[in-house]
Amino acid sequence: MRRRKINALLGLLAWIVFGNTLALAGPLEGAWVGRIRDDGIRMMLVMFEEKEDGSDSQWTMTVSVKQGQLTGLKMDQEHDFAMVRDAGTMAFHGKLSGRRGLGDFVFTPNEKFRTFLRAQSAEKLDDRQMFQLFLADIGQQYIADLKALGYSEVPVNKLVALGVHRVTIDYIKAIHAVGYPDISLPKLLSFRIHGITTEYARRMREIGGQDVSPNELVSLKIHGVSPEFAEKIQNSGYPNIPVSKLREFKIHGVRAEFVAGVRELGYTEISPNELIEFQIHGVRVDFIRGVRQLGYTDASESRLVEMKIHGVTPSFIEEIHAAGLKSISLRQLIDFRIHGVKGQYVKYAIGKLKAEGKEVTPGRIVNMKIHGK
Repeated sequence: MRRRKINALLGLLAWIVFGNTLALAGPLEGAWVGRIRDDGIRMMLVMFEEKEDGSDSQWTMTVSVKQGQLTGLKMDQEHDFAMVRDAGTMAFHGKLSGRRGLGDFVFTPNEKFRTFLRAQSAEKLDDRQMFQLFLADIGQQYIADLKALGYSEVPVNKLVALGVHRVTIDYIKAIHAVGYPDISLPKLLSFRIHGITTEYARRMREIGGQDVSPNELVSLKIHGVSPEFAEKIQNSGYPNIPVSKLREFKIHGVRAEFVAGVRELGYTEISPNELIEFQIHGVRVDFIRGVRQLGYTDASESRLVEMKIHGVTPSFIEEIHAAGLKSISLRQLIDFRIHGVKGQYVKYAIGKLKAEGKEVTPGRIVNMKIHGK
């Protein structure tokens, strides 16, 4: 229902602006729908045009505008108002009433600004590019400030991206001050896109030291490695853990609670890589505790992983013990699992070996199973 209403509104806007035909190539004009909010007006801009090959296209974008940026704005009457920026002027016509409004617009590029940009980069800009710069609120001061920070001859598409993603001069300066004075504009964009704040960058550098590169910082953020997560891991017994290993911990679900639980069971020297292996293969704290309670208190980290891979669980161990083999090593239990030796077969094998007057050993039982005896 809501989509039908939106489509109907767009159709009405198209009729208001263009009548029954699509706009031909020429002035950048279109329709707008606005919703008034406490912090300004949120506008959806719509343009319909016919391309040179005869095909039709529709372009939409949503922008937020402070009411103070609109000159001549009035309420509850059809009128003209405008928004002026370095890149040009957007002339609006329409009506705002209550919390909503709609109408049409025409964009006129600022030829002085176009000339200024041409002198900066020798790039010839069309009206659509000027419109994109206008919507991104890119002006001469921003470009001059970028140049002062070492970023000169920035392409128009990059300027637009910087504006859209709110890579402000203050943000760039703050990132420089945190410890990335030579960071590139593409990486700054990546920082903004992935939500890297200056506080996040500062804290992660404090945690990881000078080895936290911009690429590493983005990767940490993408995988959800927060400063709080990092500090918990450090406090669980790994104060000098590399940030790359923190990322692997997060990817594989190694949490501080898990680390603390493993260490409490006596594995105080376990390495970060071994913890990751535990998590990958499902070696949980309850599993380790169960194995230890059955008398295997010296099981190494690699043996625990091997047991989990082959399905040597505490219940399986209990089954073999109950069948009559209590003095059996973990390595032998793994061999039992590999060759399909279960409790019932152990009882049968013990009886047969005793009847033949032979010593009962796990190795003989496996050998019997292998040869189908």
